[in-house]
Amino acid sequence: MANPNTYEMLATRPGRVAQHLQFTVGSAGAVGTVTGGQEVKSVTGPANTSDYTVNLNEAWERVENIQVWFVGAVDATKGQYAKVITDNTGSTSTPGFTFTVQRPDTGAAALPATGDVMHVTFDLAYLP
Repeated sequence: MANPNTYEMLATRPGRVAQHLQFTVGSAGAVGTVTGGQEVKSVTGPANTSDYTVNLNEAWERVENIQVWFVGAVDATKGQYAKVITDNTGSTSTPGFTFTVQRPDTGAAALPATGDVMHVTFDLAYLP
């Protein structure tokens, strides 16, 4: 992990670094150009129908307060909600976390609509 003192000025509270990223969803749920998230290496997906992985630059103690939301037209047959399914934030080889996107009517896995803007916010925690 980088020098914690560098991050303290970015922290939402001591020991936490807030991150926000966004991208436009392409055809078949493809990840468009990702903006934001200075600690984010990449975003990959979709896999297993509607799973997206946020890959981090380095390992952290844990990830907290993950929120995913979409900006776009309402369509109950498209994914509009997300649930975190794996947390590998502390991994030294592949740090990150994965979430699945779900339909609002059934909770089934579903891709978000093409053209929706996906926003992901989260806090990365380290020992101060």
